[in-house]
Amino acid sequence: MKIVISEQQLRRIISEETSPKIIVSSGFTASNCDELHAFQETKEEVNGKKITKKIGNMNVLVGDKLQELYNKGINPTVKKVTVTVKGMRVDWVCEIGESTDGKAWLGFTSRGSGCGNQSEKVAESASQKKDIRNIKANIESAYGESNIDIEKFAVKTHTDGGNSFVQIFYRYTKPNSFPPIASGKVTPVNKPNSTPVTNTKKDAPVSDSNENYDTLTINTPDLTSFIQEVRTKTQGLTVSLYSLKADITPDNCSFEILYAKPGAKDISSTLKKIKRFTVALSTQNEGEAATENILSKNPESKVIRKGTFDNGRTWKLIAVM
Repeated sequence: MKIVISEQQLRRIISEETSPKIIVSSGFTASNCDELHAFQETKEEVNGKKITKKIGNMNVLVGDKLQELYNKGINPTVKKVTVTVKGMRVDWVCEIGESTDGKAWLGFTSRGSGCGNQSEKVAESASQKKDIRNIKANIESAYGESNIDIEKFAVKTHTDGGNSFVQIFYRYTKPNSFPPIASGKVTPVNKPNSTPVTNTKKDAPVSDSNENYDTLTINTPDLTSFIQEVRTKTQGLTVSLYSLKADITPDNCSFEILYAKPGAKDISSTLKKIKRFTVALSTQNEGEAATENILSKNPESKVIRKGTFDNGRTWKLIAVM
């Protein structure tokens, strides 16, 4: 007899040793006490102007690995940060794994205080806009996000006279750009002498084995045909945005999403009616004009996935509402 169990239930059965884990590490050598805790960057004055100087680039390196795990269909999070300081050399290691709270923690950043000031209070100073409220506002403004979750999860205190510092590490979500991957997705399992196990939560994403739903799958060997198929095959569908899986490269593109069959009744309230999906590509001359044009003409539309090709051009998969 075939039954279905939720992915969340299945993961509880599998041992923790099988959970995905990515280790990302790097380091930098500082030239002064300020740079010693510039895990991402610092600001310095040059010819009377303040400029941003990249030092550790930690946020970018960790962020790339978080997105790598997300693109594999897993809600990621930074689980652990380890920092080692020897003189003016700083080395760090981050452990990235699967989120256990159903949220996709795609963002990572840190704030601190240095040059002998080891106060955690200063490192979270509201007057210096280092507090979590200001950090949240800056992130939402920078990424065009809203209602992000952000939490402080690690603190590094280094004591070395004038080179002492405190650094606070934060993780955050980007729900508009990277919605959480549904934990309610189901996996069929053959099991004799049992009864079907289904997701009873009304608003949870639904099983594609349900008679009201089906899965649209698109696979093409080139970007041009992929863009055309996505535009035409998704027109007017009622879809579960949380179920979306997509991988887009110039020579291999895939797309999979759960949708409600025509005439289906009593479908989950999490499904959304769309006009279509479309792919917007950046250009050297016009930048992100294609994306901006689509979003300006369709204000309720959302960027569901985005990425960068090897040549630096970006792509955005948009649900046109």
